[in-house]
Amino acid sequence: MEERNGIGRLPARQLMVRFGHLGDVILTTGVLFWLGETCGTRFHVLTGNGWGDLFAGHPYVNGIVSLPIKQMNALALARAFRTIARERDNWGLLDLHGNLRTRLLRGVWQGPVFAYHKMSLERRLFLAGLRQGCGAKLRRFSVPETVGELQERIINAIKASSDFKIKNVNVHVENVIFT
Repeated sequence: MEERNGIGRLPARQLMVRFGHLGDVILTTGVLFWLGETCGTRFHVLTGNGWGDLFAGHPYVNGIVSLPIKQMNALALARAFRTIARERDNWGLLDLHGNLRTRLLRGVWQGPVFAYHKMSLERRLFLAGLRQGCGAKLRRFSVPETVGELQERIINAIKASSDFKIKNVNVHVENVIFT
């Protein structure tokens, strides 16, 4: 591990975990690219079934593990996580999902763990109108992004996927339209 650009010490090989919806998973591709460029880190990606192909051809992704996460009971999930952790002994774990499932993985992980705090409770309280104390914290960690930058990142991630045969992509703030 070495420190570069003041972002801390990262192992050269990491397993990045992100389950969730298409947009959530696509947004992680930019994070992996930035960490790869900045730190020289290589990743294996752990994601839900159907999303693994989004990482095919990514310059900093060397392996993809897709699990049918929604169909797995806790025992099957625990077994899968133990196997994944054993196969990647002394790797770093980058948890960009931060839920109960990924905490289970973090519990069996033998290498260093880096977890992204999504501030789920704070976001829910803020949206429910209980803004006192939450708004300032959320704004402090907010990363403004122009609509154009977001559209470009989504389009590039979709085009990089080998399974999509798309002639044209029109991205709108509310949705993605494939043509």
